[in-house]
Amino acid sequence: MLKNDRLQDQKGKTALFQVGRIHGYEGHSAHLTVLPVLASFFAGTKTFVLTNAAGSLNKKMLAGNIMVIRDHVNLTGQNPLVGDNPRDPKGKEWGPRFPDMSETYNKVLTGKLKASFEEMKAKTHEGVYLGLLGPNYETPAEVQLYHKWGLDAVGMSTVWEALALKHAGAQIAGASLLTNMACGLMGDEVLDHEDMLDQTKYTAEKVIGGLFRFLEKT
Repeated sequence: MLKNDRLQDQKGKTALFQVGRIHGYEGHSAHLTVLPVLASFFAGTKTFVLTNAAGSLNKKMLAGNIMVIRDHVNLTGQNPLVGDNPRDPKGKEWGPRFPDMSETYNKVLTGKLKASFEEMKAKTHEGVYLGLLGPNYETPAEVQLYHKWGLDAVGMSTVWEALALKHAGAQIAGASLLTNMACGLMGDEVLDHEDMLDQTKYTAEKVIGGLFRFLEKT
């Protein structure tokens, strides 16, 4: 279920918080899942922080840490930009047919976001996020492959939203709350979704605090 909350700080900045998202593993297309963030963009929001919960593929990034997204890899097999290049009611294309992705996640925003989490005393890293379709967690063999590729975290969201927003012209930063070590990376631990929810609650206060500090800096 999606919920939007809007707030305004003392400097007159307005922030829109989207609670929840639509996932591809629920049976929805890439085109549908990006509609909530695109609606915010065309309503006037130009800077976005995309957040998610993810599994760590990097032994130096432990459960409970935060990974600010430096770049991503989309292995979902889907892309919200497939099809006719979207146009507004006046016939103008939203963005280029073949958008450049060399800096999907804005470096300045990424630096501010990392500093904001660090000010909250949260262990924070930068890394590459891998987006998969899900809903199953990865096999140990898959985890070992992604680990050897140098990828740092894996999840089932975010990449489609980043593609659509970058295409439309938004400025993007992103962060993953690492809720667990990916299957097989640290032994024979069995992944449990309830355990991951507990880990998310433990670190959530620092994440929210970091986002408010980021708002002050931006």
